[in-house]
Amino acid sequence: MLRVVAAGLALAVGLAPTASADATPLPEVPVSAGTTFVDDPAIIDPHPLAAESWSRLDPEPAVALNISLGSPDCYGVHATAVETDQTVTVTLTAGRRSDRERMVCTMMIMPGTIVVPLANPVGGRAVLTTA
Repeated sequence: MLRVVAAGLALAVGLAPTASADATPLPEVPVSAGTTFVDDPAIIDPHPLAAESWSRLDPEPAVALNISLGSPDCYGVHATAVETDQTVTVTLTAGRRSDRERMVCTMMIMPGTIVVPLANPVGGRAVLTTA
């Protein structure tokens, strides 16, 4: 019996989703209205967050990433970008806001956007995500 439980546990752990460090392209979509999240590097219990798509803000040197996250009253997101001549690779992490650590929060997911500043406008570069 112990072997069956151990085998089942090993299988479950092996099939569990994991974050990938491989950068994948994001689809470009028109700018959409919705909740705008402000970059918050002080989030608690950060975990990877996958962007769903991106929107062009040219000529502004920034990109808007479309995400799904809990209420901005409780949850925050932190973004970093690495730029090359051919790509903009963005990594997102989400977590609880540090100033709301003791607040009771619902797990209601809402669409939102985070604007990520860049050194240069996106132009013809591909936008990738690592989450």
